Amino acid sequence: MVTTGALRPFTARTCALASVCALAAACNFPSETGLFVPPTADEDPLLPQTSVFVADRIASVHIEAFGDKGNPTVLVLHGALSDYRSLGLFEELADDFRVVMWDRRGSGLSQRIDKAQIGDDFVIQEIEAIREQYAGDDPVAIVGHDFGAAHATAYAARYPDHVAALVLIEAPGLNGTIFSATYGQVFRFDLFDPAFNELQWDSQVLTAGNHERMDFKAVTVLEEGGLYNDYCGTPLVSWPVWRPGAYVYFEWRRQHGGRNGPYVFDYAAGISRWDGNALLLGSSCSALGAGYQAAYNAPLFDRPKVVEIPGSGHRMLVERPDTVLSEVRGHLDEWDD
Repeated sequence: MVTTGALRPFTARTCALASVCALAAACNFPSETGLFVPPTADEDPLLPQTSVFVADRIASVHIEAFGDKGNPTVLVLHGALSDYRSLGLFEELADDFRVVMWDRRGSGLSQRIDKAQIGDDFVIQEIEAIREQYAGDDPVAIVGHDFGAAHATAYAARYPDHVAALVLIEAPGLNGTIFSATYGQVFRFDLFDPAFNELQWDSQVLTAGNHERMDFKAVTVLEEGGLYNDYCGTPLVSWPVWRPGAYVYFEWRRQHGGRNGPYVFDYAAGISRWDGNALLLGSSCSALGAGYQAAYNAPLFDRPKVVEIPGSGHRMLVERPDTVLSEVRGHLDEWDD
């Protein structure tokens, strides 16, 4: 069993045990919480957590806040198939800011949710609920990576008076037109790719029958990284994650199309109502890098600034943490001044 005091990474290779069980036909895959992946906040009361009321339901959210309560608040949002374990570098901002980072409902160690509670509007509600808890009536800065950057943009468009500064790190295309047109640049499908084949092999012995198994299987893709054009080369830097929130990602793709036509969404709709400065960080290697940000996402903002993080890919938070932190701190210091 995995305990909160000894969280360890789960890799697809641990599935060897599953193959033994399948061959022997002597055991079923256990459903005990924490065997494949760590337990969630509603299952483990020792995890740092809070409750949020979103989509007409209360959910337990895994969350931590760093820094003095009197400092300006910075909310940090993780991306798809991720959680705030990868955002640890931003704890360094706590000397000047109150830094709040959490696992979105359905992801990381936060409570799992069903289809009726998944949607972009509910994510915006969740961000607002956290802002109210930790910042009261004060505006906040938001730092988002990957789809966390997309939801930060949507939140600023919905609540322009609540956002003082934005930092968007390797944001995907912020509307369906951009996302659909550039999909082939970001994702690649190769029948001989090790990650794809390992995922298919796992499916022979471990079906995605619940949230635990889906999260466990999603780690295969993250460990191999070969399905995305987002890194500089080998060896691929490991991405720290407790639980990827695979079902949330699956449902997002189902809601927004893309299987038989273009993706339909617009995170930047109404962003012109927000009059702050947006910093867009892009890598030098990822398909979502600085060139992509300058060409596609920056024109959606009134006052954008695009900065390239050299020698990095989409995982710049663990590849070049010091450089990322320096750029983010500089941008936030302008707001704090």
